[in-house]
Amino acid sequence: MKFTFGRLSATLTAPPDFDPTFRQLPYCTAGECDSGLSISITVGDAPSNGSGKARMAGPERLEISFPRWSAAVEGDHAKVAMAMEEKTDLQFCYSVLASVGVAWTMLKGGLALHASAVESGSGDAFVFAGKSGAGKSTVAALLAPDGPLADDRALLWKTADGFEVESAPNTHHGAARVRRLFFLGRGPTTRLKRMGRRAATAELLRHIIIWDADGPLHEAVLSRVAEVASLVDCFSLDCSLDDVSLELLGQPREETE
Repeated sequence: MKFTFGRLSATLTAPPDFDPTFRQLPYCTAGECDSGLSISITVGDAPSNGSGKARMAGPERLEISFPRWSAAVEGDHAKVAMAMEEKTDLQFCYSVLASVGVAWTMLKGGLALHASAVESGSGDAFVFAGKSGAGKSTVAALLAPDGPLADDRALLWKTADGFEVESAPNTHHGAARVRRLFFLGRGPTTRLKRMGRRAATAELLRHIIIWDADGPLHEAVLSRVAEVASLVDCFSLDCSLDDVSLELLGQPREETE
């Protein structure tokens, strides 16, 4: 079975009892990938309590631990152990594979973000980050009726001239250079204001997908977030669905809050 998460692709193997459930997920398909990446899932001991935790156990090894499962992601392989008593429902399987994908993204130097993204009309992208219910998916659907670049989860990757964004799980809409990053709020009219680097860094940290991380991992994520805030134009956005448009979001804004 093949599992895709953004640009990452892996061959997935699971016990017979789990396999039919994984096959129902839209980003799991028949066949093997040709990237050399692999995920193996076994039934075994897993943490019985506590919240999600992550730690760097080496320069290329990240270990994550949840109440009902755990994983070690190292190089091009991930080993996942699930508790025997856990039900193999779709939401649980989605959470496991998505978390492994996030861990891989971090090890490869990327960031996972609660955000949507659309093409801006000039070959690059607008990214919208916000809390649950802020309107990320609604705004993306309105601005990109043929389909957004990302709907609820987005991956950011460093490039030679900034950052590019792609969806996770993969919706096959490709990737694009991030032109602007907006932090969504609701308002009677659409208003945007440029944010300074410090304010943008603090706000971006609220929307990064990460667990209770140890010192080395936390420092690595903080460094990448600060780099995004430095290289990408960030804005606070009070958004009204009545007048928001790609043209309005692309207008020059010099003032900084």
